[in-house]
Amino acid sequence: MAVDDFKLTKEKDWQVFQNITAKHEEYFENMRKNLDKASKVERFIYDIIGDYLWDINGSVCEDPDFQLGYYWDGKFSDYAEELQEQINNAKYVIINLFVKYLRNKSEINDLTLTEIDDESLWLWNGGKTTLRSFFSHKKRTRRELRDLLKNSSYYSFYKLAPIMLVTPHYIFLHAGVLSVANFNDPKIYEEYRRNYYTAYLNGFNGFRLWAREEYFFDKEGRYFAHNQTGKTIVTGHTSTCFVSGHFDDGRKLDSTPKSYCVVRKIQYDS
Repeated sequence: MAVDDFKLTKEKDWQVFQNITAKHEEYFENMRKNLDKASKVERFIYDIIGDYLWDINGSVCEDPDFQLGYYWDGKFSDYAEELQEQINNAKYVIINLFVKYLRNKSEINDLTLTEIDDESLWLWNGGKTTLRSFFSHKKRTRRELRDLLKNSSYYSFYKLAPIMLVTPHYIFLHAGVLSVANFNDPKIYEEYRRNYYTAYLNGFNGFRLWAREEYFFDKEGRYFAHNQTGKTIVTGHTSTCFVSGHFDDGRKLDSTPKSYCVVRKIQYDS
C-alpha cells in the first residue's frame, strides 16, 4: 500500500540512499560504456539499460520521498535491497536483454541505430504485447502487425483524436491538467515548468500526457487540488491503486492493493 507523506528523513537512510543509487548507476553505466554502439545488438542492450536506469534510479533520485512512498510503499530498505540485488545479478540482465533481442532480431536489424533507441523504449514498455492484443488471432511479425494497425479503424480513430477532448461538462485526456479556470491556456504550463523545474512534462502537451502528482495535488504537494475548471476531469495514465492522499478538509483517500485498480473519484463536497 502506498504511504502518504513519506519522508526520507533519517541521516543514515539518506546516506544509504545516496550510496546505493550512486553505486547502482555507476555499475550499469560502466556496463553501457563497454558496449559497442555501432553493433545493433549491443546498441539495443545499451538503450534499454538507459531506459531502465531512468525508471529505477533517475526518477527516484529526482523525487525520492514521492517515489519511495508511492511505488515502494515507503519501504526504503526494499528499494535499496532491490538495487543491490540487481547489481549482484547483472549478468542475468544482459542475458535477458540478449534473449529479447533474439526474439525481435529480424525487426531490430531492419532499423537504423537511431531508430533502435525508440524501438528499445517501445519494447521495454510492453509495446509488442499491446500491439499483438489488437490482432491476437494473427501470427505476424511486429512490423506486419504495425502495418495492419496503421490500416485499421483503430489507427484512423487515433490519428483523428485530440490530446484532450473538452465538452460542456467533461474534460477527457490521458494524464491531467492544472486544475485552474484557464486550464486550456498553454502559457500557464510553460510557467509551471519553469517555476517547478518539471522539464520532463515539456509544457502543455507534456503535462497532459505525463503528469501524475502534478495533476492530483496542489502546488505544495500537500493536498488533493481543488478542481477549478468547472468540469469533471476524466483521466487514465496513473494506476488507480496507487492514488492516495489527503484532502484539505481532513479526509483521506487510501491506496488499494495493486490487483484492484478500479475507477476512483477524487472530489471535494463543494
